[in-house]
Amino acid sequence: MRELEVPVLIVGAGPVGMLMAALLADQGIESLLVERRNDLHLAPQAHVINTRTQEILAGIGVTDEALAGITTHRGDARFVTWRRNLAEGDLARIDIGSPGYLAGMAAASSKRTANIPQHHLERLLFAQVSRRVRCQARFGHAWQGAEHNEHCVVSSVSDAATGEVYRVRSEWLIAADGAGSPVRRSLALPMVGGTNLAHLITINFEADIRHLVKDSPSILFWVLSAVAPGTFIVHDSARYSVFMTPYFPQYESPADFPLARCERLLRTALGDRHVPLRITSLSNWTMQAHIAASYRKQRTFLVGDAAHRFPPTGGLGLNTGAADAHNLAWKLACVIQGRAGPGLLDTYGDERKPVAETNCGVSVANHRKMREVTAALGLDEGKLPTLARLRASTPARALPAALRSAVKRMLVAPVDARTRRVQLAATPRFAAIRRKVQQAAEAQMEHFNTLGLDLGYVYRGAASATATRCPWARQWRQVRYWRWRSRSPRAGACLTSGCRELPRARHFA
Repeated sequence: MRELEVPVLIVGAGPVGMLMAALLADQGIESLLVERRNDLHLAPQAHVINTRTQEILAGIGVTDEALAGITTHRGDARFVTWRRNLAEGDLARIDIGSPGYLAGMAAASSKRTANIPQHHLERLLFAQVSRRVRCQARFGHAWQGAEHNEHCVVSSVSDAATGEVYRVRSEWLIAADGAGSPVRRSLALPMVGGTNLAHLITINFEADIRHLVKDSPSILFWVLSAVAPGTFIVHDSARYSVFMTPYFPQYESPADFPLARCERLLRTALGDRHVPLRITSLSNWTMQAHIAASYRKQRTFLVGDAAHRFPPTGGLGLNTGAADAHNLAWKLACVIQGRAGPGLLDTYGDERKPVAETNCGVSVANHRKMREVTAALGLDEGKLPTLARLRASTPARALPAALRSAVKRMLVAPVDARTRRVQLAATPRFAAIRRKVQQAAEAQMEHFNTLGLDLGYVYRGAASATATRCPWARQWRQVRYWRWRSRSPRAGACLTSGCRELPRARHFA
């Protein structure tokens, strides 16, 4: 069996895996990146790229101009909006791009959180990886397993194109292979935390919906509807967007959402049954709040979604993974090059796991807090599974399709009528309800105001030295954050942006 030898094998060529390869290459470390998929992702997936991640990207040579070229809603999406459907007026709206908010961000960093769809970011990162001679990416190559010993890891990798199975001998193995991580499972590292918080169908589609959203330019629209509830992520209102709607596995499965049904749901949520559109892909996923029990086992490290899974409320997942890669890369380089002892690597999990736990907790809190808006409207989200239960019942399945539709309309009519009256503020009573909905929406601002989390976390491990108080962090979260200046031994690399004086580094035995 053919065998390759490389200092670091990275499994998974998503954004975190490719960033890891580039960071290592820039510090003189060779790596091999293997990915079971045949290509990069084709759908947006994650889309919030925060200030800290952009600082890290700048460190590998990604320019502001390159990011601007793949950023959507550069200046025209300053709102988050709640509606009954996209064609009708607002139930509530909040401004997440106010001058005061932007001024605060500018004071903290020259970088600004942006909406950058993941599939565009991956292409930019792949270009960075491709131009570095110290890293090689192989798509269609699946990691199958590994043998561990005191000095190395020997992995088996299969080439889907040829059927060949070959071995890769590496000093270190990096699991950047996503939420279902085969590497993590092979190590029997458990995930700890809340499970099955929600189950969702994701509909990626192409359509020109500018006429529906022009009065409220928003990246996010929450649709408060009994028949088609969900969330729109409007990446480019002239071209493509995403709609996510819940399903309830006790009564239905993703197989109950074929293309035709998803198109009906999508058109109902749009509020325009005739707009030309094309569904480009369907997928399903489960919202989890999991952290790996350990970020390391033997010579294997977990980064990104392999180490943690958050609800998307807050956009913290990919960004936490980028900071994982940045933290681990310089430490691996120091150890491989003999500039620090292996004890330095123990600080990776000590430093990054508490950050993930905090970000996970905030993401879950954001997810639960969103219910305050529907509660202010007078709707009970706990009743959403009712329609799924009725559809799954034997009597309902026996009814003709037209009669089933009539029964559904009868059940949802009171809810939709109430929502419409609130949106129109039809009477003083409904106008008062609408004010409460707006107040509940404004209480969600913390969901979108994460600068303290992005930049204000603390490393109190053995790799940290010299702390300074961060003067701006408390205004973003009512939590006391401290900013630590840290660097790798003799590497001269500051781990936190904005540090002007670097402390004397420690060496690790």
